[in-house]
Amino acid sequence: MTLVSSGLIAIGGTGATYLNRSVNLELSLAYNANSNLNQTNFRSLAGVASGTISLSDFYGKSAATNTQIQPKYLGGRGASCVSVCETEDTTIVYTPGTYANFLTQTNLYANAAGTANAANGWYSNGTSCRQWNGSSWTSALSNC
Repeated sequence: MTLVSSGLIAIGGTGATYLNRSVNLELSLAYNANSNLNQTNFRSLAGVASGTISLSDFYGKSAATNTQIQPKYLGGRGASCVSVCETEDTTIVYTPGTYANFLTQTNLYANAAGTANAANGWYSNGTSCRQWNGSSWTSALSNC
């Protein structure tokens, strides 16, 4: 989940139980947990290591992490599902899911922060494969 980019946002408590408006909930805490902005986990989420911190520092922030995976990968023209299933590669990509289900996730990233998309090409988990165009999947999930 990502916190809203504008409007009401709160640490928690009454009125802040909405999933995308409570910093406590974003950090997987109870909505009414006794929390404050100077806690390490709050500062980490806000990206404010020291100094003044305010609720506006949390707009658009997400505590979600992407999982590093090392799929079978084959980029470039002429690549195919069959060829990628038989390829050993050291490509590292990141996904909101797991290695087992990364081919069904909406996003595939080149970095853990999720700010750069993975390179285009065919990707496989060893049993299935799919083509990625650098921003979205362009083929249906196929068996190897």
